[in-house]
Amino acid sequence: MAAGKVRVANYHTGGIVFPRSGANGVVLPPLRLAPGRTTEVDKEEWDKRKAMPIVQKYLDKGLLGVVRKEGAVPVSETTSTELTIPDHLTNEEETGATETVKVKVKRSRAGSVQVD
Repeated sequence: MAAGKVRVANYHTGGIVFPRSGANGVVLPPLRLAPGRTTEVDKEEWDKRKAMPIVQKYLDKGLLGVVRKEGAVPVSETTSTELTIPDHLTNEEETGATETVKVKVKRSRAGSVQVD
């Protein structure tokens, strides 16, 4: 393993994707953690990721972990559906809050786009 790297194991049955952004608003390829595999990640980046509340929940549930060996790992029977959903992400049926909204739709003509 390269210096300054850690191996993160994804014990989840599905892949986990973290968006990344670089300097000056450049969007880098996302960090993808394949299900049942380990992924080598920069230690500095992983330290920032594991400070995030959602990543902590994955770690606490045993769906993510730092390992020494590379390769396949067993997937957990615990699923992410067993994680608690933050209040700001629940929908109106779960919170009981409803609101009537009027929407006005304007029709527009289709235009053309020239791609060089």
